[in-house]
Amino acid sequence: GETFTLTPITAARETDLRNVARHILAESAIQEAAYTLAPDSFADSKLLHTIPTGFVLRAYFDQDSPLWQLMSEHARAEYDAAVAENPGASLPAIVASLDVAPADHLVLSPVYLASIDDAVVAAEQAIKDEIAALQSPQTPGGAELLVTAGDDGVLGTEDDHTACALTCPELYAKYFVYVGLLAPRYNAQNEPLPSAFEKISDELRDELGQFHAAYLETIGNLSATLNTGITGMESDFGLDKEQVQALFEPMITWADDLATIDYDTLLYAILPDWIIALDTAMQTVGINVDIAAIVAAVFEPIIAPIKEAIYQGFIAQAEVFLEDLIAEVEALKDEVKSEYEGRLSAAAHPELDGHALDHFYTSGLFAHSFNIAAAAIANHEVVLPVGDPSAGPASFDASYSPSWMQAGLCPHLAGAIFPLGLDVAGALSVREGGQDYPATLTEDSPVECHDGSLSAFADAPTAASCVVTPLAALLLDPVGSVSRAYPPSLAAGPLGCEGVVVPGLPEPEPGGTDSDSDSDGGTETSGGSDGGSETSAGTSAGTSAGPGTDASGGTDSG
Repeated sequence: GETFTLTPITAARETDLRNVARHILAESAIQEAAYTLAPDSFADSKLLHTIPTGFVLRAYFDQDSPLWQLMSEHARAEYDAAVAENPGASLPAIVASLDVAPADHLVLSPVYLASIDDAVVAAEQAIKDEIAALQSPQTPGGAELLVTAGDDGVLGTEDDHTACALTCPELYAKYFVYVGLLAPRYNAQNEPLPSAFEKISDELRDELGQFHAAYLETIGNLSATLNTGITGMESDFGLDKEQVQALFEPMITWADDLATIDYDTLLYAILPDWIIALDTAMQTVGINVDIAAIVAAVFEPIIAPIKEAIYQGFIAQAEVFLEDLIAEVEALKDEVKSEYEGRLSAAAHPELDGHALDHFYTSGLFAHSFNIAAAAIANHEVVLPVGDPSAGPASFDASYSPSWMQAGLCPHLAGAIFPLGLDVAGALSVREGGQDYPATLTEDSPVECHDGSLSAFADAPTAASCVVTPLAALLLDPVGSVSRAYPPSLAAGPLGCEGVVVPGLPEPEPGGTDSDSDSDGGTETSGGSDGGSETSAGTSAGTSAGPGTDASGGTDSG
């Protein structure tokens, strides 16, 4: 089927959840098959896991991270363009103008959060400007207050004199609260401390910065729910709408806490004592001026736009997306399950009892997945394309991905890692009891290149019709590929084996690389081969990790 995408050809590349739901139902079918054959593998004890929070924060949410810079390239370009086109616009307005997915807003969240730095600088300058205005008799407020220096001879300190106080309580309180926010502070040892403004800014910066922790807690909740030990296969998604709100609670709490900051408590812990004394004195004579509101008016414009941008751009949309996706899966499950069962049965070898999923742990689907994972752990280069690591398929599950990898491009590796073949037929073939049961498929995955139509892929794709293009450009001119899900033979440049060596697997032939590799994804099962030579440990290259099974026909050593 088509690459996991929210804009499939069945919707002429418009947003639609059908394709995503079909992917989930396919994965559910695989899980059901695996559970049926080995239920103990799905016990709670086998599914316990943790998310490496520190690593995720450093790799995915730090603007200095090369990974973040790579994955944010498109979204950041959209954001920078929107900022340039809308000078002076608020962050929520910029975010609302972006035509990007909720996931892109998540990717951009470090940029949104970092905007507090500029906002803090602007707010501090605004306070200084307002203090200066209230000190000037040329302004309406200044003409009423008539501020003069006190005994210290310096304007802008706690002993300043004014012409009014009780008769102009709002102006009076505002002036001295602003002065207090910027006034120097000292500890008991008379050592300098950050000003109240700096301290509150830092506190709010920390509060905003808790978004990523709240997001990872939400992901942890979601992951734990989806990886709960299975006792049966009643649910196709493992999640229902009622659970979504509870799972999103950490992020919703983050947003709620920012909207209900207790400035009274914060101020009494930070503002100079003389401001608190001023507040008390005014209350004593029956004048109630909300000092917390004065301070909130300074800081709310800093944090509210950032919170709103993240909440509307990601949290709210993600919550709705999950609920809609759950509904789509529920609506399609009976129809799609029946379709998949029929297609799997039709693809099965006539002598096989059942289809590939009935023999999941001895199928190419499992064995090839296990082999490539093991090979990647041994040498990460085996899963990379030639040259630029971003030159391969643009999605994690794009069709033809193995053919782009060194594992597929190098003959000395392809036969060992994918002994039943690189194509869909290889994945749906079975090797059991020393015998191969090749799938009867004659078709492979669709070649995802457009040549004039948004609702269909090209009948005869070429390198020209497979040129990589962004979705926005494709919608205007339906020629090209957004997924790069096509055989590397259709790539713009030459691809070949670079002689990658994986410990324990066959090495390239002497004399250089295997540049003449067969990258058409064809099935290589002639003679019931077990994938070539034995590994250095004496095990078959098509080794299996299944429970008591052997997908390779060799030893069952894993």
